[in-house]
Amino acid sequence: MLAITTKEAEEICDAVQKSGVKFVISYHHKTNPGLILAKQMVESGKLGMVTYARVRNAHNGSLADWLPPHFYDKEQCGGGAMMDLGAHPMYILLWLLGEPVKVSSAFTTVTGKPVEDNAVCILSYANGAIGVSETGFVSDYGNYVIEVIGTEGAVRIVDGNTMVASAATNNEFVAADLPEQAASPLNQWIQYVEENIPAPEFGVEEAVRLTRLMEAAYRAADLDICARY
Repeated sequence: MLAITTKEAEEICDAVQKSGVKFVISYHHKTNPGLILAKQMVESGKLGMVTYARVRNAHNGSLADWLPPHFYDKEQCGGGAMMDLGAHPMYILLWLLGEPVKVSSAFTTVTGKPVEDNAVCILSYANGAIGVSETGFVSDYGNYVIEVIGTEGAVRIVDGNTMVASAATNNEFVAADLPEQAASPLNQWIQYVEENIPAPEFGVEEAVRLTRLMEAAYRAADLDICARY
C-alpha cells in the first residue's frame, strides 16, 4: 500500500511525478507466470467475456499467533488482514478486470482481534462481471487460489499450479503452458534507475488505484453497505 487514504496517495503521487523519482511499487504477484498467462488470456479474448474472478490469499498468522502485535493496531496499519494480505488480491483484480463500479465488504474477527482477521470484498462491474477478493489470518487450507472464468474459457491457479479449460480441452482443466516469469519489481526498479526503463505495471498511478480501491473496501465495511467506488 502506498498510503491509507486516497488523498494521501494522490499527494505522494504528485510529489513523485514533480520530483522525477524513479518509482516502482512491489506488486510481485504480477510477475508470476500463471498470472501473466491469465492476463494475456483476458486481453486476447481467449476467455471470451470474463464474468467472474476470484483471488484468495490467506495464512494462519492469527490462529497460530505468529504475527507481530502491531499487525492488529489499526492506528499503525490502517486495518487488519485486508490491509495486509488483502492488498494483493485487490491489485490483481484491478489488473485483470479494471475499475469496479461498486464495492461491498464483509470483515469479521475470528480470534477476537481489534481489526479484521477474516475478510471478503466483492467488486461489481458495469458489464455484469464480479470480482471476489478473499483474505485472512485464520486459514490453514486453500490459501492461494485464483480463478478467472469467462464465456469461452477459464484459468485456475491453486498453490502455484496453473490450469486452463476451454472448448479446445473439451472444457476440462489441463496443465497450462506458461510464459516466463517477469523480472521482480526490485530488479525492474534497478533497471529504471540505471537504464531509464520504466516499469508501467508497477508505477505510482497503479499504487494510487489500489489505495482508492482499498479505501472503498474499508468504507463499505464501516458502513455495512455497498460503497460507490
